[in-house]
Amino acid sequence: MATLEKQIAINTTRHEKNFQRYMFSGENVLLCGSQFIDNIDNWQEEFQKYRDEIPESMGKKSHNIKSRSTAKNNTLSYQQVLSFLPEECDFHGGMMTPEMCAQFALEYLQTRYPEQAYVYAIHKEPMKDNHGKLIKSDTGEQLYRNYSVHLLINRTNHKTGNRLHEGEGKAAGQKRAAFVRDLDKKWKLEHLKEGESNSQIAKRKPTRQEKEITARGKAQNKGDWESYKATLREMVGKARDRAIDFDHFANQLEEWRIEALKRNGRIYVRDKDNPRYQFNTAKLDASYTPNILNKAFQENAKLRAIETLLRGFEDKAKIATATRKEIKVKRSEYKTLLDNKYREYVHIATIAKGTPLKHFEKFKLPRLPDLLRDDFESKQLLLSYKIKGEKLRDKYASNHPVVKKDTQLQGSDNTVGDITQQKVMSRDIGITSR
Repeated sequence: MATLEKQIAINTTRHEKNFQRYMFSGENVLLCGSQFIDNIDNWQEEFQKYRDEIPESMGKKSHNIKSRSTAKNNTLSYQQVLSFLPEECDFHGGMMTPEMCAQFALEYLQTRYPEQAYVYAIHKEPMKDNHGKLIKSDTGEQLYRNYSVHLLINRTNHKTGNRLHEGEGKAAGQKRAAFVRDLDKKWKLEHLKEGESNSQIAKRKPTRQEKEITARGKAQNKGDWESYKATLREMVGKARDRAIDFDHFANQLEEWRIEALKRNGRIYVRDKDNPRYQFNTAKLDASYTPNILNKAFQENAKLRAIETLLRGFEDKAKIATATRKEIKVKRSEYKTLLDNKYREYVHIATIAKGTPLKHFEKFKLPRLPDLLRDDFESKQLLLSYKIKGEKLRDKYASNHPVVKKDTQLQGSDNTVGDITQQKVMSRDIGITSR
C-alpha cells in the first residue's frame, strides 16, 4: 500500500532551496529523477527560470509575488511524500524495489502533473523509536522501516504558464489520496482494513517464549543463543520460497522436523526437537503473515508452471535438434544404400539386355526407414531413383510398345530417353518395397 502522507505549500525560494540537501543528499537517497529539468542539481534555479519567463499577460508578477502570511496565491511549488507500507518493501519481503517505487511515483506524477516541472527522490527511511532515536540491530546495523518518494512540483505550468490549482485543500487532498488508492489496486499492493494499524514491523516485541529462550541461552553461556528463533525464521523463509500452497509449505518444513499448522487465521510453527514453544510466523518476520505467504505461494505456482512450460519447450527443441541430426545421418545412409542397389540393378539390366519387357526384372527399391517417412528430401530422393530404374529398364528391354511406337513416330533413337522420362513422370508411381 502507498500513502500520500502530506502536501506542503512552499511560498519562498529560500524555503524551496532548503529541500535540496534533504531530498538529494545523504546515504538514504537511492534514486532521483525529474521532468522538464536539464540539470537536476540546479532544479531550483530552473523552477525559477520557468516563472521568470512567463509573459506579463500570463501573470508574471503573481508568480513571483513576495511571501505574505495571509496570501495563498504566492505558493511557488508543492512538496508531497508518497510512503509505502513496510511489508510491501523488498527488504521486508515485499515486492517493491526502489526502481518499482520510482515507476509508481512516475505514474502518479505523469498522470496528475503532466505539464509541471518536478523532481523526485526515493529514500530508504531508517527506523526510529518514539523519541526519534535511530533503531539498530544487535550487531549495530541500522534498521530501515520503508521506502518513501519525496516529490517537489513547480506550481507554474511548463507549457501554458498557468498556476496549478487542484481545488480547496481538503477536497484536493481527498482526490489525491483516492488516486493513490486506485494505483494501489492497479499495482496489487496490500490494502488495509479500516481501523487496523498500518504496519506491525516497528511494533514487534519479543514474546514471553522468546524471552525465556534468550534467558536460557544466556544462562547456558551459548554463543549463538538466538539460533532457535533464527533457525525457524530461516527455514520458514526457505519453505516459503519453494512452496506452491500451504500443504506443500508444511510438508517442506516437515522434512526439516518443523511442524506448521493453521489456527484462527494464523500460521504457527515449532521445532519438533523443542516442541514446548511455538511461534506465530508473523511474529518471526513481518513478511510471514498468512496473506503475504499465500501471495508467495501463488507466485511460486505461476513460476513453477512457467518453468515447466519452458522446460517442455527446451526438451522439444532438443528432441527436434537431435531428430534433425538423426534424419540427416539416416538420409545419407539411405542414399548410399540406394546407390549400391542401383549399381546392382545396372549390372542386372546389362546382362538382361534384350529381354522382353514383361519378363525384365524391375528395380526394387529398398524400403524407406520409419524415421524418413515424413522427410520430403528422402521422398524426393526415392522418387529420383525409381525414375532412374524405370528409364534403365525401358532402355534395355525389348518389345517395349511405347518406346517402339514413339521411336517410329520420331524417326530417331535420340528421343527415346526423353519420351521414356515423360512417360514415367506421367505415370502414377507406386513404390515397390522389399
